[in-house]
Amino acid sequence: MRPHYKFYFFLTCGWTLFCAFSALAQPPQLTALSAGRKVSLRGLSVVNDTVFWVSGSGGQVGRSTNGGKTIEWQTIPGQEKRDFRDIEALDENTALVLAVAEPGLMLKTTNAGKDWYPVFQDPSPGVFLDAFAFAKTAQGLEAWAIGDPLPQVKGKDTSYPLYALYSSNGGDTWEKKNTGIYLEKDEAFFASSGSNLVVLASGKVLAVTGGKKARLLHWQQDKFSVTDLPLLQGQASTGANALALAPNQKNAFVVGGNFQAPAMVSPWGYRSGLAYVDASILVACGTSGTDYSKDGGKTWVALDKTGYHVVKTSPAGRVVYLAGGNGRIAKITGL
Repeated sequence: MRPHYKFYFFLTCGWTLFCAFSALAQPPQLTALSAGRKVSLRGLSVVNDTVFWVSGSGGQVGRSTNGGKTIEWQTIPGQEKRDFRDIEALDENTALVLAVAEPGLMLKTTNAGKDWYPVFQDPSPGVFLDAFAFAKTAQGLEAWAIGDPLPQVKGKDTSYPLYALYSSNGGDTWEKKNTGIYLEKDEAFFASSGSNLVVLASGKVLAVTGGKKARLLHWQQDKFSVTDLPLLQGQASTGANALALAPNQKNAFVVGGNFQAPAMVSPWGYRSGLAYVDASILVACGTSGTDYSKDGGKTWVALDKTGYHVVKTSPAGRVVYLAGGNGRIAKITGL
């Protein structure tokens, strides 16, 4: 049974996209907050207008409680060689980080990063965690995590079962789940921004894939569906990178492209991060810049050419934060 969502696609399709841009009297402002650290930031979680967390390479985590005026940095002890590609902050003191590659690892802190402890570990050969997502549902704070299929776990013919983890208690404990979904050979997920997985308040889960195939995966309990996406695909570096749901949780937008050819597709190129600010305003970012739309994604305006990996908005929608390579962190106001 297919989910009833209306999807829009940007910067990723094989057909030409024509956009009409108009000058705005007071354009949004992008303000740099941090740069120069030798860390690639791909994890970003915004608690409110002034509190956000970031995570990235070298086992590093950053935290700000004053809107980025100051950022507290730390390298998690014993994790100096890990790359934390996703982070989920539950409040200003509580957060979880997800590390890619072997061994699969998630850590949690409840005291603003003073101490971290493992909540999940998987030493399986070939394990590669990509993203996790949380949502408050009728059952409590539920969470799902996805990873690339394990090469040694065979499925049907040349396909492989989806690597999925589930938590019913806000990430304190995790269990492997069989969703019934199989990925094709050379189809996987991109750990580019922690944005290719969404959990809805209803408990439904959406994820988008890349590589040989670009598809929308949808599951809830024992029901699932897989839908092809009209995106650039077929190579290891192509496909969907980020998925965002509108506030009504009925409309969705997907971005991606080819990260090895970031300027390949019109109008602006590869995008790895995406966020809804409200029902009509979206922001997309990638290695070649940041764009925004004020009409639900029908037309887009280039905002800045600096590269960022991930973009997230505060729950109230008043501030948008971005993070990227070389320790770059920025915020957008005035949308």
